[in-house]
Amino acid sequence: MKMPVRAALGCVCILSLLVTRAWAVGESAVITLVFPPGARATGLGETFVAVADDANATFFNPAGLGQAPLANSWRLHKTEKGATFTAVAAKRRKDFGRRERVWAGTTEGLLRYNGKVWESYETYVIEKEDDLFGIAEKFIYADDEKLIQQAVKVIKDANDIDRKRSAAIRRILDTAVVDSSAEKKEALIEVLTNEILELDQIDQNATKIYGLIAVKVDSARADTLAAQIADVFDIPDTRFEDLVELKIPFDIAVHDSVSALAVDAQQRLWVGTARGLWNYDGKSWNYYSVLDGLPSNMITSVAIGPNSEIAIGTDRGVGLLAEGRWQNFSIDAGLPDSLISAVAFGSEGALWAGTAEGLARKDDTAWTVFDTTDGLLAKGVTALMYDSEENLWIGGQDGVTVYTETAWKRYKFPDSRVHCFAEQRTGRVWIGTNKGAVSYKAGRSRTDREGKKIVKPPTWKAYHSKNALKGNNVVGLTVHGKDIWLATDEAVNQYDRADMEFLFFYEPILPAFGITDLWHIYSAYVLPTEDWGTIGISFNYLNFGVNTWTDELGRELGEARSWEGVLGISYGLPIKEDLSFGLNIKYVHSA
Repeated sequence: MKMPVRAALGCVCILSLLVTRAWAVGESAVITLVFPPGARATGLGETFVAVADDANATFFNPAGLGQAPLANSWRLHKTEKGATFTAVAAKRRKDFGRRERVWAGTTEGLLRYNGKVWESYETYVIEKEDDLFGIAEKFIYADDEKLIQQAVKVIKDANDIDRKRSAAIRRILDTAVVDSSAEKKEALIEVLTNEILELDQIDQNATKIYGLIAVKVDSARADTLAAQIADVFDIPDTRFEDLVELKIPFDIAVHDSVSALAVDAQQRLWVGTARGLWNYDGKSWNYYSVLDGLPSNMITSVAIGPNSEIAIGTDRGVGLLAEGRWQNFSIDAGLPDSLISAVAFGSEGALWAGTAEGLARKDDTAWTVFDTTDGLLAKGVTALMYDSEENLWIGGQDGVTVYTETAWKRYKFPDSRVHCFAEQRTGRVWIGTNKGAVSYKAGRSRTDREGKKIVKPPTWKAYHSKNALKGNNVVGLTVHGKDIWLATDEAVNQYDRADMEFLFFYEPILPAFGITDLWHIYSAYVLPTEDWGTIGISFNYLNFGVNTWTDELGRELGEARSWEGVLGISYGLPIKEDLSFGLNIKYVHSA
């Protein structure tokens, strides 16, 4: 029995060699199969390495169709250790030629995504007459010296200005300053350290330092301390005068937990915190508090109106900024509760507010309250959004209610709590909950022969830690261009929607010889699908010009145009991050 087995194995080996040889001959015979398209391949020649990040992937590597930017894909953005994401916001449209800007709030302040990395600061080029206090005043538009001083400290820390000297002075003063409480002692050391470091270089001596500290420390030790501090200026350190540019951290303004984020039509960022409301226009920060007219400094939600109005929810009612003036509404005005969980603008100037005791709508000056007896799924309202079809989406415990002005539609998500909403330009609505995200797409409608309108059921899709997201607790949603950004308490998840691509490439093959009818074209079309990967169609064509037929004696028998074309269908399917399946099917015709 062994002999037949060996013979069979031998036959298989011989056949495999024959098949390999036949394939090699076939490939060499069809030159178009190995004739590369694209300017990169043409320019780099044999040193070229294909990058499957555009429609050229249909030729070089169809598996590239299963990866971004050619396929719809999820991207993960993590924060620094210790900070937790709390909110996310972006301008709805992507502007051509401008940097991508997505803002994320955390428990420790703000981050901004610039298209490549997350950053926590602006870069400022120092001008000739600048000083730290003046720079801080440029970025903090507030008549509050304490805020400016705090900003100066943050800028110095971010740029390591006087870091070593400051630490040394603090250690010296800590042994000499005596106060009634640790808090007052720390404050005094802070003031003295700043005053000493602000001395001009000519005044950085024991005499001047003694004059600053003598009445604030033990007088018997003042001379010795002044001499010790004067020696600190010999320590090599970063000085403001040595720098050309500065990092201006966002936490010169927002340095605590962010409770709400919104971006208005002018691309101004509005940030709600437990200490008030901040507004950033890309150049300076503006601060609003109860002193400016807010009902409370505890901001719970922010909404942008159609005419750039700003509505805020607080623990003491609703605040409305319109035409430069704040107007406040409390229980006395008709709200069902003081603690506002969500705000949204509706049609015809209506303002909606969500509370634990029901939903409220303001028309002109009167408030109307709605609860479960009117149609709400749950009495407590946790999120609001007014969509492009003029429907109000109301989130609460166990699901969503959609108010259409004439009817209430209820959708149950058992044992869940809705936190946020967002709507894409396609009409797809995203719902963030404590158990992941849900997308909703209304069913298409058509009219039958009898004139009846038939509406297909809506499409629902769920996303969570088992199939897409990092983290289930979705605390923020925003739309940026075609992409949807979801903030969970573990990361920011970006659903990066790929664009259709069309490629057309033409090149003369031997232009130096003046042969005009020897040329090459490559055309490809790439179509990403929602759930089934990316499909590509390509056509590779080589024109060899007109050839003359001759017989054995060299007599001309006629002419024929010679060409070769390859029609290809490509497919790429993502399997997991950085791994995808690719397939090319090609039909070859030579003439």
